[in-house]
Amino acid sequence: APAGKIVGGRYEILRVLGQGAFGRTFLARDTGNDRQVAIKLLDARDATTWKAREMFEREADVLRSLRHHGIPEVFDLVHEEWNGSPGMMLVMEYIEGVSVAHMIEERRALDPADVVHWFLELLGILEHLHGRVPPILHRDIKPSNIIIRPDGIPALVDFGSVRRVYMGPDEMGSTVAGTFGYMPYEQYMGRATPASDLYALGATFLHLLTGRA
Repeated sequence: APAGKIVGGRYEILRVLGQGAFGRTFLARDTGNDRQVAIKLLDARDATTWKAREMFEREADVLRSLRHHGIPEVFDLVHEEWNGSPGMMLVMEYIEGVSVAHMIEERRALDPADVVHWFLELLGILEHLHGRVPPILHRDIKPSNIIIRPDGIPALVDFGSVRRVYMGPDEMGSTVAGTFGYMPYEQYMGRATPASDLYALGATFLHLLTGRA
């Protein structure tokens, strides 16, 4: 276990928060100001492909450009060896709270007013993303990527599939990203639009309200 390891000269890893397709996310303590942060690691052994590195750097780039209470803030991008291989680490705000996926698993009784509040807050986050020029698409909205903070304000996390809707002259197609059951048909064809994120948000809240995926 990497607990106690210091990365970037100041971030002390506390524990693993999650495991994704291209790496892991850790809870860490920033020894410089004693606050908790989340560190997303792109492990070179897990992801030697340029596509994984490109998506990771794109995520860092997009998150750095955003300022919204519903989106984790990026503090640092660290390039450092990890287990003998080159690693990249995204240091960001740790969003404390309960995921919508956890609420579904627990079959938690919910106040409809709370659910409507969360939904409207998330529409506000999407409006912020889609209102950028060019628009920013999340492309992987699902129950596990929405965290309800202790104060009841939701946050949208895991921007690993994020994409700016702009294609350069050298980009003919698009990678398919997303999660089965929450992404709409056009996204399977690599043609995501702002409406695709709205569809995924609707599917997520339908799952929360009915308990059925």
